[in-house]
Amino acid sequence: MAATITRAKKFGGQASAPTFLDTFGITMDASYPTGGEAADFSDTLPPAVIAALITGEAQLVLFPYTGAHYGVYDAANAKVKVYLYSTGVEVGNGVDLTGVILKALVIY
Repeated sequence: MAATITRAKKFGGQASAPTFLDTFGITMDASYPTGGEAADFSDTLPPAVIAALITGEAQLVLFPYTGAHYGVYDAANAKVKVYLYSTGVEVGNGVDLTGVILKALVIY
């Protein structure tokens, strides 16, 4: 399965960078795969922004919303990796992260 991505709010353009800000909620699922959860933003962001995330011209910052976990977005592989605050180690294969929600801010 893949993480569920929900657009929370889109902020309008500005005269200088960053031009746009989008916020999203990312809800993890019941069986975390080693190496990260698929996180496809193609339904919520234009292709040019997806490409800019990969090249680093746009940024996706993840903020913890629940408990003892934090996430890192791997733009090249379109995955969210989840780590434990207590150890800094990626959560194990098959771990149930149903209650874990991450907030994402995309700046482009």
